[in-house]
Amino acid sequence: MCSISGYYCFGKVRPLKEALVKMILEGEFRGKDATGIGYFDNEGSLITLKGAVKATEFVKDIKWENWIPPTIALFHTRLATQGDEKENNNNHPIRVESRILIHNGMIQNDNELFNKYKFNRIAEVDSEILGWILGRDDYRSLFKEISGSFSVALLDSNIPDRLLLLRRTSPLFFLYDEKAEILYFASTRGMLISLLPKENIVVRGFTIEDRHERTVIIWESPDDTGYIINKDGLLEMFKIEYPPAVVRKYISSYIWSKGTKTLEEVKDKDLSKKSIFPPSPAHGHKWYNRYEQHKCAICLRPLKKALWGRGICPKCIRTKEQWRVR
Repeated sequence: MCSISGYYCFGKVRPLKEALVKMILEGEFRGKDATGIGYFDNEGSLITLKGAVKATEFVKDIKWENWIPPTIALFHTRLATQGDEKENNNNHPIRVESRILIHNGMIQNDNELFNKYKFNRIAEVDSEILGWILGRDDYRSLFKEISGSFSVALLDSNIPDRLLLLRRTSPLFFLYDEKAEILYFASTRGMLISLLPKENIVVRGFTIEDRHERTVIIWESPDDTGYIINKDGLLEMFKIEYPPAVVRKYISSYIWSKGTKTLEEVKDKDLSKKSIFPPSPAHGHKWYNRYEQHKCAICLRPLKKALWGRGICPKCIRTKEQWRVR
C-alpha cells in the first residue's frame, strides 16, 4: 500500500506549497518507507527527488525547501513490499528511459513479463514493469496480460505536456479547482480535502472547522479506466482491459496459495476443475458481492468498513514477506 498524488496546472496559477505539503503528509500513513516527487524543470527535463525517508522528514530537506511548484508534479509515499527501499532505484518515481511513473498497488507477474518481453530490468520493484509496458506503442493491448492492481501516474519527456493516469482496483480520486484551473489527483479523498483552506465558523454557538468542501467537486475515477491529459484538459479517456474474466475470478487465490504458477500456466488449466482453482474464502461470504469494491488488494477478502481507506487487511500487512509471488 502506497499513496500517489499530483496535479496539472492548465493556467498560470501554481499550487500553494504549504497545501501540497499537507496533501503529501495526509498520505504518509499509506507508506513510510520512502518518499519522492517527479516533475519537469524549466528546461523540460524530467527531475526526480526521492529517498528512503518518511514524508515528514522529506519535506524538511533543503532540496524540498528550494523546490518551486512547476506546471505538473507527481508525489509518492512508499510502503516497501518488493525491493529494498535503501536502494533508491526501487523508490518512486521509477525512471524507465524517457519516462517516470508513480504506482500504488502490486503487480503479481512482473517477473514473467520481464522474461517474456526481454526488458532490461533496472530495479527489483514490481512497479518497473509498468514503465516498460507503457513505453510501447501497443501498451493498451498489453493490460490484459498484467495480473495485479494499480493506480499510476506517468510523465514522458518526449511528450512534456501530457499526463497519463490509470486505475485498476487501486483507488484514485480527483479534485478540480475551477478558479485556479488546477486538477489534483490522489489515492484518498482525505488527501484532496487536506488541500482546502480551513475556516472556523460558528453555528448556533458551536464552533465548526469548515474546509469549504461544498465549493469544490471531488470524484472517484471509475475502475479499469485510463486518462490522457494535456494543456487543454482531458484529451482521451479509455477502458483498461482485464485478463479473461473466468481466469480473473480464480487467479488471485490460486497464485497466492501455490506461489509458483505464472499467469500463462494458470490460463492453460481446465477452469472447470474448481479443485485446481479453489476460490478465495471471500467468495463465500454473503456480503462479498455487495462490498466487492472494498476488498483487500492482496487476498481479496472483504474489508471491514473501518479499513476501507487502507485497502489491505491486517493479516496481509503483518505478512509482507508473502506479498511477492515467487
